[in-house]
Amino acid sequence: MMIRQRDVIAAKKAGQKQFCKAFIGGLAGLLIIANLIMNIIALNIATGTNTGHGISSSSYKSLIESEASYAVVIPPQASRVSHNIYYLGDRQKNEQILSGFIVMHRADSSRVFSLRDDEFNNYTLAYGSGQQKCWGVYGTGAKWKNLETYLINTRNRQNLSPEFIIGTFEAAVAVWNTQYSIFGSRTSSEGVRTNGASLDEPDGHNEVRFGSIAEPGVIALTIVWGNFDGSISKREIVEWDMIFDDADFQWGDGDVDGDVMDFMNIAVHELGHALGLTDQYSHACSEATMFGYSTVGETKKRTLDMADRMGACNLYGTCQSSSVLSQEEQEETTTPPVSIIESQSVTSSATSRSIRKYIL
Repeated sequence: MMIRQRDVIAAKKAGQKQFCKAFIGGLAGLLIIANLIMNIIALNIATGTNTGHGISSSSYKSLIESEASYAVVIPPQASRVSHNIYYLGDRQKNEQILSGFIVMHRADSSRVFSLRDDEFNNYTLAYGSGQQKCWGVYGTGAKWKNLETYLINTRNRQNLSPEFIIGTFEAAVAVWNTQYSIFGSRTSSEGVRTNGASLDEPDGHNEVRFGSIAEPGVIALTIVWGNFDGSISKREIVEWDMIFDDADFQWGDGDVDGDVMDFMNIAVHELGHALGLTDQYSHACSEATMFGYSTVGETKKRTLDMADRMGACNLYGTCQSSSVLSQEEQEETTTPPVSIIESQSVTSSATSRSIRKYIL
């Protein structure tokens, strides 16, 4: 049989068409498979499956959520130590056993305790309010040993300007730093993803951001990681994160609008937790910056009360100015505080910590 040239040309064209169809079909198949793999990865992240990239899935989830409306949910494994404190557990970092705590700052209208009166009295004493001192610490000697920088994520639901958020927070830092030189400076967050709340383990960043807090009535919360017991010389705070709830509370300048939560008022209070001070709940301590409740329009926490200055001076040993405390106040700071960790009979080992008291 004779093969004509036109038949060869036609066959070549048909083959080319078949090849193109097969190539396009194969490419489409590859795209479908790639999309399926991406969906599986996203599902693993959302359900808490380990991604195998050397970073926990919870950290990946935080990275994703930080680009949208951020939300903080108390992890189910956290232990409720008191009405306003959760214990996150222990993590081993750089040959240290670090403990994590969530400290919640509630609106005044949500002041509810389920503790019996005698338990509440002990609970108040555990925070250093014995003899109305109105100050306390997480652990005797547990403080910052170096000036650490911090990041601010200015994303929020209320169109608060970055200038207002950064300027106000830096003013709050200055309230403490003017007298005690505790906090480092803000670092640029350009090109840096802020993970938000370090609920699983410390991530090496001190962070500030807005988001929703699932716990009802909570204005803001601070997460503190550190070594709070054992040898006092080895105790230290290593990280803090702050979340301000912009889903349930309006924020702004309380001097301009009395119907908002004053950002500086709450920020100064939260920074007190970041440096190692605990909340106070006695009515006799209601004028202290570290009083555990706030209301809209309140601005009195913008400045430090005598009790706040005493607590910081006791924890950090010296104040920059001898005029910060009177002679009487300086004598008061020589009385060792009752720390939350020690008063709650918390014991530690390389793998676990047992909180045996004040669990609700």
